[in-house]
Amino acid sequence: MADLYKPLLNLAGDWFTTVTRRRLQHKRRDERCQEHALLTLLPQLARTKRGKQLGLNAKMSAAAFRQDVPLSDHRSIAPWIEEVKRGRANLLWPGKCDCFAATAGSTSGRPRLVPVTREMQAAYSAGVRAAALYASARMGGVYPLLHRVLLMAGSVPTNQLADENAAAVADLATLAAVQHPEWIAKYYFEPSSRIALRTDWDDYVSRILKRTRSRKVSMIVGSPQWLLAFKEKVTQQLAKGKLRFTSLRAIWPHLRCLTVTGDFVTPVHRRLREAAGQSVMIHEVFATAEGLVAARGPGALPGLRLLAETGIYFEFLPLADYAPDDLKELGFKAVPLAKVTTGTDYLLVMTTPAGLVRHLPGDVVRFTSTRPHRLLPMGQVEQRLHIFGENVLPREVVETLTELCRSHKWILSFFHVAPLLERTELGVSYGCHEWWIELRAGTVDTPTGPVIARELDRRLGDAHSGYRDRRKTGNLRAPIVRLVMPGAFEHWLRHTNRWGGPHKLPPTRNDREIADSLSRMARFSKD
Repeated sequence: MADLYKPLLNLAGDWFTTVTRRRLQHKRRDERCQEHALLTLLPQLARTKRGKQLGLNAKMSAAAFRQDVPLSDHRSIAPWIEEVKRGRANLLWPGKCDCFAATAGSTSGRPRLVPVTREMQAAYSAGVRAAALYASARMGGVYPLLHRVLLMAGSVPTNQLADENAAAVADLATLAAVQHPEWIAKYYFEPSSRIALRTDWDDYVSRILKRTRSRKVSMIVGSPQWLLAFKEKVTQQLAKGKLRFTSLRAIWPHLRCLTVTGDFVTPVHRRLREAAGQSVMIHEVFATAEGLVAARGPGALPGLRLLAETGIYFEFLPLADYAPDDLKELGFKAVPLAKVTTGTDYLLVMTTPAGLVRHLPGDVVRFTSTRPHRLLPMGQVEQRLHIFGENVLPREVVETLTELCRSHKWILSFFHVAPLLERTELGVSYGCHEWWIELRAGTVDTPTGPVIARELDRRLGDAHSGYRDRRKTGNLRAPIVRLVMPGAFEHWLRHTNRWGGPHKLPPTRNDREIADSLSRMARFSKD
């Protein structure tokens, strides 16, 4: 009977793929799912200490919820999470919670914790299931799910997953790799839990290759940069045995889908296609520690389909109204899904089965369509460039540089942008943006830093009114580009223990922590 289990699962997956394609055609489906999510969450949240403090009740209308319940962020929720971590019950969600997801820490430099209750685990699972079915719906069949799924998990911030008496704390990918039913590990998941807990990236990749080389893998999941690093590492290892491979599909012939999460895909999309191999689909998923948000759906329209069916309730605060010190006064300005408009930048607001109520994880999104609801992740609000009043979002920076490189056939490897502040007068900051850029070895007609800087300045001015206005007023001067040697960023990431796993290199920061560290390594001057 056990031998029949996997074919039956594939048959079920094929049927659910067909159902998913049909459901995605219903225009009001997302809104109905969101109405149901709030109705399901409120009775549970109203039973908690924080829920009572916020005035929640089980029969609260969506309008009253929006009008009367304040917004919150990580700063306001952190003391509650610390109490939950100490073992106190019924604070954010009914019962106790002994598992926590850690964010990547790319904004503040320190991971932030999010409770993972049993109901939140179900929400994660629903998001993963929906995203996977969206992939099979795009491909027209269950092909990405026919065989094993290889999840490139991250390293564990603490060693607590091995201690049964301590709270489990890890990045979301690692939690997914070690906390699943036994039948999932037997028929679908790679690597083993033991390998997933390895903290050394090179050793982790070597063990994955040894375990999965002879197995059928139909999907690989991970962040874009680490998928590329994984491909380079496994091809190098196989080359030592005189085996020459140019793509992941050449190594795993059953590979049909590369699912990317965690970072912007745009800068490395071409390289990902080359790394994946012929006929392998690139499937983008927008996931945060607070929950899975969106995934690429069927059709050629831009943007990712909102995952409205996972049990998380979404609202959207216009970025123009955002004031981090006045969140308690801004609750009524957040709009439900039914009232979002295209072309407007919104901050995500999430109410989840982890006990987060009207919580802002910091992610900015922009809708490209409604009914169906498709959106673009624009980056973290704290990472937008705004020291000089320009307010340029990370995605706008990424797309400007990517398009510039594409037009000249330059191949981008890594980059980072930070402000270079000269002085402040009467509350106005003066200075420029400093770009650290690494192009791939072998790039045709490698340019100089000043050449790239001139084109970036022009393209950003053409595309972004805030940047153009600040350049005209004179407080934002022309950018400086530091063009570094191939391999420089890898050296820096390894030196700072950020190579592999859950670590991210943020495209933009409003401080110089990363830029100054790069400067010390490269020995560039600041002028």
